[in-house]
Amino acid sequence: MAIASVARLSNCLGSLSLRRRRCGSSRWLTLLAIALGVGIGGRSIAQVNAIDAARLAMAVEQRVSMLPLARGPARVKTESRPEAGSLLLLSRPVECELTFERSSRSGGWEFLGRISKVKPKARASNLEPGTYRVTARRPDCTLSVVVEVGSSDTAIGHFDFVGRRVEVTSMAAVHAEEARRAEIARLAEDAARAEAARVAEEARRAEITRLAEEVARAEAVRVAEEARRAEIARLAEEAALLEAERLAEEARLAGGQRAERRAARRAARAAEEADDVPQSPRPEMAVKEVEGSLIIELAPELTLALIAIEPGTFGMGAAADGASADEHASQRPVTISKPFWLGRSEVTQAQWRAVMGTSPSRFVGDERRPVEMVSWDEAEEFCRRLSEKSGVRFRLPSEAEWEYACRAGTITRFSFDGGRDELWEHAWFHDNSEGSTQPVATRLPNAWGLHDMHGNVWEWCSDWYGEAGSDPATDPTGPREGTERLLRGGSWGSYADACRAGYRNSLAPEARSEYVGFRIACAP
Repeated sequence: MAIASVARLSNCLGSLSLRRRRCGSSRWLTLLAIALGVGIGGRSIAQVNAIDAARLAMAVEQRVSMLPLARGPARVKTESRPEAGSLLLLSRPVECELTFERSSRSGGWEFLGRISKVKPKARASNLEPGTYRVTARRPDCTLSVVVEVGSSDTAIGHFDFVGRRVEVTSMAAVHAEEARRAEIARLAEDAARAEAARVAEEARRAEITRLAEEVARAEAVRVAEEARRAEIARLAEEAALLEAERLAEEARLAGGQRAERRAARRAARAAEEADDVPQSPRPEMAVKEVEGSLIIELAPELTLALIAIEPGTFGMGAAADGASADEHASQRPVTISKPFWLGRSEVTQAQWRAVMGTSPSRFVGDERRPVEMVSWDEAEEFCRRLSEKSGVRFRLPSEAEWEYACRAGTITRFSFDGGRDELWEHAWFHDNSEGSTQPVATRLPNAWGLHDMHGNVWEWCSDWYGEAGSDPATDPTGPREGTERLLRGGSWGSYADACRAGYRNSLAPEARSEYVGFRIACAP
C-alpha cells in the first residue's frame, strides 16, 4: 500500500512538473521533493510505514487539486495584469479536442496544453500578448486557426464544424461595432426628433398662417359688407330725393298743356340720346352716376361700374417685337375727342348671368371671375340686352379708346413705370395666375382706376383687325370690314410681353376661348 501511495504521489508530481512554469509554485515543489528524498521529521522513506506514506500522498494530491489551473490551455490563473490578454473559444457542436500552442522566439510553436472535451465556451485568461495557434479536432474534421492576442483584449475564435470554417474576431472589434451601431441609433433618434420638431413647427406656422388668412378674409368681408350697406343707404337717399323732386315737378306741371309739351320734348330728347335703343317707361335696371362712376343695378346687391374717361391725345402703338426700350418711338398721335364711360373691370360671370341668364365660362366656382368662352357676337348681344334693360346704350370700346384708357397718360410699355416685376402687382398673367382666371379687381388699378387692363382675359374691341396706321388720327375705328375682331390686354396664360398696353391680337368674331372676355363702354 505504501508503494502504491508513493507511485500515486510521483504521478502527481510528474503532472505538476508539466505546469511548473505556469503555476509559479516550483519553490514549494522542490521543498516537497527534498522532504521525500531525505525524510520527514528526521526519518527516511524506508522508515515511513504504509499509513504515513498514504497520508502523505493524499495531502500532496489535495494540495495539487487546490491549485487554480485553467481549463483551456493548460495554464495557471494568476493575478490579472493590465497588459495581459485572453482567448475565448467557441465550438459548434461542443464535442471536440482543443490543442493550444504559442509562437516561440525560435520561430516554432511551443505546446501549451490540450482539452479533450471542450465545453461550449473555453477561456484562457492572463495570456501574454503574442501569437497563438489553436487546433480543434473531431473524428471527421480538424480546424486550426492562428490568433493574435493583444494587450487588455480578448480574441474570440469560433470553430464551426458544421460549416467547416473558423471565424476570428476580438472583443475590441465587437465593442467598437456595438459602439458604432449605438452611435448610429443615437444619431437616427436625434434626426427623428429633429424632423418631428421641424414638422411640428411647420404645422404650427401653417396653422398660424391659415388662421391669419381666415381673420383677414373675415375682416375683408365685414368691411365690404359695411361699404355695401353704406352705398345702398346713400343710393336709397339719392333715389328718394330724386323721386321727391320728380313728384314735385309733376305736380307743378300736372293738368296743363305745358306739362304735356315738356314731357314730349323730354321723351324726344331721350330717344335721340339713346339712338336705336328701345325705351321703356320704367327700365328694369337703374343707372346712377356716383362720384365719377356710372353704377348699373343689375340685381339686388349686384352692380356693374363704369369709370368716366375724359378726352385727350396720346401715343398709340408699340414696337412690333416688344424689345424696344423707347416705346414712344413707334407710337403715333391719336386724339379721343369725346368723353366716354369704360367698365372698371371685365364683365364678371355674375354680371353676365344677371343679363343673359346663362353661364358659359370654363373656370367656375367664383362668380367674381371674368366671364370667358364668349364670342364677339355674344359680347355685342350682352351690350344690346343691357341697353334694353337699363335705357342706356352700351357697346364695346374701340381699340383707340381701349388703349387710351389703358395707358392712363403713360408712354411706357405698361400703364405704370416698371417692367415684369411690377407687372406681378397689376396683372394676372402666366407667371402668377396658377393656370386659370382670377377674380377681377384684385390687382392694382392704373392711374385712372381701371383694373385688369393687363392680363386675366383678352378683351374684345369693336374694331375689325387691320394694319396699324402711322399717321395722326382722331377717334379712329379701324377698317370698314375684315375677318377677325381685335383683342387687347393679354390673359392669364400670356407672358409679360403680350400684356403690354400696345400689343395687338385678333380672333374670328364667332370664336370662343377660355382666354377671352370683354368690358363695356358707353357715351355720356
